[in-house]
Amino acid sequence: MRKEVLVLKQEKYWILGFLGFLGFQGFSAFTLDLPFMLMYFSFFGFFGWFGYKHKSLGYLGLLGIPGTLVGILGMAGIIPV
Repeated sequence: MRKEVLVLKQEKYWILGFLGFLGFQGFSAFTLDLPFMLMYFSFFGFFGWFGYKHKSLGYLGLLGIPGTLVGILGMAGIIPV
């Protein structure tokens, strides 16, 4: 039984967070003129906030921080995306 618990702790369920984040951002993006561009920035935002914690992705997550900022400013209507 202990082995089963260890296996569950080692599994990475970050793909569920990825799909949920993209779904939430995509729903918000359809109110703007260019929803696909905002989805692109949201995709990189996922790697910025969640992907950096996993060693398998390495420093790829740092690329998502500017994408997240552009996505947030675009959703707020401050900058045209």
